[in-house]
Amino acid sequence: MTNSAQDRLARISLLLCAWTLIGLVPNLHAQQEDVATPTELEVRREVNRRLQDQALGLVAAIEYVDSVLDKFPTDSELHLIAISLNMNHSLRLTAEEKSAEAEPFVRRAQVLATAVAADPKHLAVADEILAQVFFSAAQLDAAASEAAAMYQNLDQAFRLGFEDIDALRTAPPFAAWQADGTFLSYLEKQRGQVVDRIAVRIRRELSVFESFDFDFKLETVGGQPIAKADYQGKILVVDVWGTWCPPCRQELPHFIALQEKYGERGVQIVGLNIENDETAELQTARVQNAIEEFKINYPCALIDDPFLKTIPDFEGFPTTLFIDRGGRVRLIMAGAQSLSRLETAITLLLDESPAGQ
Repeated sequence: MTNSAQDRLARISLLLCAWTLIGLVPNLHAQQEDVATPTELEVRREVNRRLQDQALGLVAAIEYVDSVLDKFPTDSELHLIAISLNMNHSLRLTAEEKSAEAEPFVRRAQVLATAVAADPKHLAVADEILAQVFFSAAQLDAAASEAAAMYQNLDQAFRLGFEDIDALRTAPPFAAWQADGTFLSYLEKQRGQVVDRIAVRIRRELSVFESFDFDFKLETVGGQPIAKADYQGKILVVDVWGTWCPPCRQELPHFIALQEKYGERGVQIVGLNIENDETAELQTARVQNAIEEFKINYPCALIDDPFLKTIPDFEGFPTTLFIDRGGRVRLIMAGAQSLSRLETAITLLLDESPAGQ
């Protein structure tokens, strides 16, 4: 599993775990009439108790949820809790370079995800994590040279909205498949379909997005003045990030490539950094080091916590703002995004007529 895939999946699975544990998954077991059925609150409390007990932890939480699933195997919300726990544990083991030990937990999540995906009543919000589960299973199949299973799991991932088509080139398990004509044809077919699906979703997001006042007048870490007004008439993409943030660093190559590809067409990327060092000098040095390390080809400037409050409902790092030629914020994306998704948003804004702004 690649580092970027781990970062992305960790974010998604932890988020789903948070949803389930704080009760945003509604009416757990509500369809059951058996008085012995544990309530939603009881399940959440017991999972939390085991997670918080260092002597028990994730494995104990997984075992508990499995024991409940044995009694109520058709409960899709309970499946989602189990998927989240299994994927989190597999990621932890992978990070400890225990891939062989992680595989059974990915496979368990795959079985659970298959059941949820087959349920037409499953929560649509879960599709993203389900897609990541099937992609992780496909990686295991690719490493084992199990072609039929690999394609089956990839098909399921793409049906659920998997977007990171470039991972099929960069993830190590797929390296041996790059000379396979069938695999390359499959890759190109999926690339076209993914771009089309992303475009449909982003057009819809653009159509309903409510803009807000957003401005900045700052100084780059190189000492140059920079302001939003400088880019009037251009498509401005603002990356709010931090050098300490793994998903933020994961996205940097995308922004660098997009600036290189679309800069001459009137696109400008700007990085706005929140850093944790005690002094502005140390924060500046940290960003300058990142600029050198990644060869960042666009300006970066420091911001502070009060600045973040100018972005409504700011969710976390990274956050990307897309601003059209007329200076209006047209879209926000929270979290690390695929290159395809970032590029599609840019090209759709470029295709808009300036007169229509």
